[in-house]
Amino acid sequence: MNWLDILLLLIFLKSAIEGFTRGFVLSAFRILGVLTALYVGLFYRDTAANFIKGNVNVNEALKPVLNMTGSRANPGALPAGPAIDSLVQMALSAISFLIIFLAVQLLFAVLGFFVNGMFRFSGLSLPNRILGFLLGLLSTSLWVVLINSVITPFVMAWPGSVLERGISGSYILQKLKFLDFITPVVIKLI
Repeated sequence: MNWLDILLLLIFLKSAIEGFTRGFVLSAFRILGVLTALYVGLFYRDTAANFIKGNVNVNEALKPVLNMTGSRANPGALPAGPAIDSLVQMALSAISFLIIFLAVQLLFAVLGFFVNGMFRFSGLSLPNRILGFLLGLLSTSLWVVLINSVITPFVMAWPGSVLERGISGSYILQKLKFLDFITPVVIKLI
C-alpha cells in the first residue's frame, strides 16, 4: 500500500458515504442527469444559439462583456472584424450549452427528489441507501479508471517519477484492472 492507495481509499470512503446518504435513487438521477445534460447540451447547443441569436441582439449584448467596442477611444479593446464574429459565436455556443446543461440538470434533480420521496414513504429507505452506497463505489471506480487511462500515456513519458511509481505500486489500481476496457478507447481519442 502506497500514498496513492491511501488517497484512493479516502476518495472511495467519501463517495461511499455520499452514496449511502443520498441513496440509490438520488445518486442514479444525478449520474443520469449529468450524462443526459452533456448529451443534450452538446447536440442542441447550436439550435439554442440560433434561437438566442434570432431573439436577442447578441453582438451588442456580448461586445461589452468581451471588451470589443471597436472604437479608438478604448485602446485595450479587440479590433472589429471577422475575429469578433467568431469569438461571439464561441461565447454564444458556450452560453447555450450552459443554459441547456443547467436546465436538464434541474429537471433530473426535481424528478429524483420526487422519486426518492416515494421510496422514503414506501419503507424502502434502507435498500435505497445500501444500493446508493454500492453505486457510489461503482461510479468512483469508473472515474478512477478513466483518470488512470488519461494519465497513463503521460506517465510513460516520465519513467521512475513519483506518479509512475505510485501508479505501478498501487494495490487498488491493480485490482481495478478488470474495468480497464476504458483505456484503449481513451488512448485512441488522445
